[in-house]
Amino acid sequence: YDVYQVLNGNYPLRATGFLMAFITILGLIPTATLFVPLLRKPKELLTRKFWKDARRGVNLIFSPKDGVFGSTIGQIFDYLRPDFHPND
Repeated sequence: YDVYQVLNGNYPLRATGFLMAFITILGLIPTATLFVPLLRKPKELLTRKFWKDARRGVNLIFSPKDGVFGSTIGQIFDYLRPDFHPND
């Protein structure tokens, strides 16, 4: 992070890059949650178990309390502050 600050330090570039990566990840994870099992066993798409597992997978990632993104939302907003530094 310090090297980035010395070389460029441009806040709009940092925030835009983060938001582009975040939106990409938000789009790819749910797609992969549904698409990868579909490729492995296409007939299971019609079963209740498939959709139950898919819902559990999405909750694991996006749940506000225990999910990967839900539990890190505070750190995300910290990172988007113009005066952010990881050591603070």
